[in-house]
Amino acid sequence: MKQKIRAICIILSVMLAAACLPLKSSAMIIDKRTWKGFVYTGFDDETDKSEIQLEILNYKGTKREVTIPTEIDGMKVKVVWSLSKAKNLRTLHIPDGVEVHRALAKAPKLKKITVSKSNKRYSVKNNALLNVISLKPSIFTIKIVK
Repeated sequence: MKQKIRAICIILSVMLAAACLPLKSSAMIIDKRTWKGFVYTGFDDETDKSEIQLEILNYKGTKREVTIPTEIDGMKVKVVWSLSKAKNLRTLHIPDGVEVHRALAKAPKLKKITVSKSNKRYSVKNNALLNVISLKPSIFTIKIVK
């Protein structure tokens, strides 16, 4: 019986000591920021900036021709969610390494999409952006305004 109590006390002591150790801080969400018309957010876990991945929420700029950035302020752009506020956007270039999730469906005046030759995820065919990896063209098909 004494051995069981002693074992329980040791286990509880170890658990208590472990609970007192400093833990790595949890990830913080970066507030919405704007860079050259791109509204973005991301996660900051206090690591090297090159490890932070950003999500572009929209484009509020006035340019007619835009290339989605691959990085902003040293942080990698991972995904684009929407371009619905891109009122003047006519031509969009998608570089390698950036995912586009239904972002183009509501771009009001978009006429042309180009994809980087090194981009293995997407291609353009018959005015539709195709996801080559999943082979689901209907998700990325957009109506081109003429």
